[in-house]
Amino acid sequence: MNAHLQRVTKIWDQAPHSAFTGLTRFNDNWYCTFREATGHVSMDGTIRVITSKDGQEWSNAALFTSPLDDLTDLRDPKIITTSDNRLMVMGAATSRDAALGRRNYAWYSQDGQNWTEPQLVSADAVWIWSLNRDGDTLYGAGYGKQNERQEVTLYHDTTGNGFEKVGLLHTDERFPNETALLMEGESGLALIRREWEPGQTACPPYNKGTALLGKSQAPFTEWTTQDLGLYIGGPAILRLPNGKIVVCGRKITSQHYAALWELDEENATLQELVTLPSANDCSYAGLVWDDDKLWVSYYSGHEGKANIYLAEVELRDE
Repeated sequence: MNAHLQRVTKIWDQAPHSAFTGLTRFNDNWYCTFREATGHVSMDGTIRVITSKDGQEWSNAALFTSPLDDLTDLRDPKIITTSDNRLMVMGAATSRDAALGRRNYAWYSQDGQNWTEPQLVSADAVWIWSLNRDGDTLYGAGYGKQNERQEVTLYHDTTGNGFEKVGLLHTDERFPNETALLMEGESGLALIRREWEPGQTACPPYNKGTALLGKSQAPFTEWTTQDLGLYIGGPAILRLPNGKIVVCGRKITSQHYAALWELDEENATLQELVTLPSANDCSYAGLVWDDDKLWVSYYSGHEGKANIYLAEVELRDE
């Protein structure tokens, strides 16, 4: 495919640090969610939801704070439409104190303006970092340290009452963590970020690892992986109507950027399509196909501080 960047709009810049986005269409409106805080690793993260008719003019739809006094930082929100046509926003309540673990909460809305109280969707001490829906089932990939080793675990919610563990998705000695899912009927794909290069045992340095492509068949209790050969931070994945797959994430050359790739799932290779206007602290995209083009929410610090942007990308077959 060839990519043409049609337009990029800064859609939110009201906090000292805005980051980690999710994007969806709901009742003919756009909804974008992200974390607001004083800094990337500050302990005061809240979850903001904004909405728009046209993707250009945006207004506030919600602001969520952590319900816990000891896990005060809400991080990495994801947004999705449930099978019963409600908006769902999920984020992790966290702390720098690893002994406190994490708790995953969700907020729901039938109209995009009025929201439920936070609902605990998993009490496991893992970070359910991603959301993906296939029919009536919600899937999430949770990561955390289990049995003295970093693991990524597949979770699902088949009842709307919270996530249950399906099984181990991946573990190795290179610190696998953020994982994007593409669950489609009997098949599943997972895009797995890894932090460390071979032989590395601690951070820093960060961002030296290479991403993995995981593949599985129902019931998704066994996964195989292939090394994609490059680092991808904050991964996102989407299958297009033409059957092709796009990936977004942070790439690192001499600088950090947000980039789009086309994924060849059979050969586990990536072809870069376009680098989005970005630099420094950036990426963590939401991907939506609408109006015959790809819409990408992401954050970037290339204008001095981390703000939220929306890109419109035309994709053409070669």
